[in-house]
Amino acid sequence: MFDAFWSDFKWKIFGFCFVPYLIYFSTCFMYLVTMLYKPDEEAPNWDFSPDSLLYMDTYEAPLLSAFIILLFFQMGIQVKQMISDGVKRHLYQTQNIVDIISYSLNLTVIICRFLVKNESMKIEELRLIGAVAGLFLWFQIVFWLRLFDNTAQYVSLVLRTVGAIFSFMIVMIMMMFAFGTATYILQLNRIYGGSGEDELLFRYQAGDYMYYSSIINQYLIVLGDFEGMNLNNKNEVGEAMATIFFTLSTFLSQITILNMLIAIMGDTFSKHTEEQDVKSKQQKLLLLSEYIDIVEFYQNRCLKFQKNKNPLFVYVVTTLPDEDGDENDGDQGENQLK
Repeated sequence: MFDAFWSDFKWKIFGFCFVPYLIYFSTCFMYLVTMLYKPDEEAPNWDFSPDSLLYMDTYEAPLLSAFIILLFFQMGIQVKQMISDGVKRHLYQTQNIVDIISYSLNLTVIICRFLVKNESMKIEELRLIGAVAGLFLWFQIVFWLRLFDNTAQYVSLVLRTVGAIFSFMIVMIMMMFAFGTATYILQLNRIYGGSGEDELLFRYQAGDYMYYSSIINQYLIVLGDFEGMNLNNKNEVGEAMATIFFTLSTFLSQITILNMLIAIMGDTFSKHTEEQDVKSKQQKLLLLSEYIDIVEFYQNRCLKFQKNKNPLFVYVVTTLPDEDGDENDGDQGENQLK
């Protein structure tokens, strides 16, 4: 029943919703990666072709116009879905939150582009917003992979894995901050003790936020990067404490926690494999619930000149009871059906 219903609506969603989104995606992607240049901006140590800059400046207006039209078209679909589902139910779905963030960021890019042209904003600031907008643009296309049988299960697996490790990641981050704070305090002794750059406990350059560098150093330790660590120190007590912290950090963060993380992912994968068909259909049902109103809207618009629409019937075939009120056996029922 579901497969028949899905096979019918799948291609309608593909034609009415996915294809327009692909056009929007292509336009937005082209604008973000090619038009966030400034033709008269100098790029030290980089030789950009003047012809390419002239090309981007010439075709920015039509591309930006198409970008604006398609963006408002997609935002209209999002508003229609929100009205149909209700705000609370609509925001319960992860894809809808990603869509809203992505459309908001792209709208911000458009507004800021006009501010840059009026010299009310620096293009460097616009590129920062454009970087985040490009990230969420690709997140959107990942959710659209639920439309296809071969990728729907993997989208469900990624979402399920992220949900399974979310609480554990909080513990892992707390461990990183714990050892990051300890190494940060030990680093202060070396800096104020006159140690050179090569004698510091972890990599740090003047002008950087040292506490931030200590957290990044702990993350690199989790990944197995020890090149930035220097345990040797003139102060024997400080060297011993640095060695103890480093040993505990590698044992807890890299060996214990990382292997627990892998075990949780493996357990989630095993459970997902057992429920592969169910989870795949679940993602398809979510996709249907999000776009069925849009599909019916476009379908009715296409069929508005038809006087009669073909209704959908479900036929249930059963055997007829005999004269005594008992159901016929299979052979008699088969003969009656013939």
